[in-house]
Amino acid sequence: MTKFSPKGPVWILIIASLVVLILGIVVGGTYFSFKRDEVSQDTIDETQNKVVVPEEEGRVEFKQTDKLPENFPSDFPVYKAARLEGYWTASGENIDGISAIWKTSNDPADLITFYKSELLKNGWEMATVFEDATSGTFTITKDTQEGFVGITKEGDTALISVTIGLSQ
Repeated sequence: MTKFSPKGPVWILIIASLVVLILGIVVGGTYFSFKRDEVSQDTIDETQNKVVVPEEEGRVEFKQTDKLPENFPSDFPVYKAARLEGYWTASGENIDGISAIWKTSNDPADLITFYKSELLKNGWEMATVFEDATSGTFTITKDTQEGFVGITKEGDTALISVTIGLSQ
């Protein structure tokens, strides 16, 4: 396996990817906290721990659960020692999006090794890879699916964040 060695404008792409990841988490959390106040009781299903927000061009759903949505790619590797914290889905005209977050006590370096190996084994391609001792980010594609994986350390745990766009 060849080692990725970023040069020139690739650093800009890596930094931009990290900024998008961080903004997505911050804006998503802010969006849902504001939307929660605006949501009618019809969109909150406390028995299934989910919130559904209809939008003009689709819908957004947040669900706190230990099960992935049915349309999550079955060939995407899931780290067995990680606990699913929840997921977000968004539907639009031509694409559906899924973002999921897992937590584990395992070391981020082990997670990065696992995902790099298992994604390639399952036919996923990695276009951009950035990693250090406590975090990693890489973009992924397979057929019409595109997305990214982010791994980072948070205190004594590691977070795994996966976002995938599924063309309809």
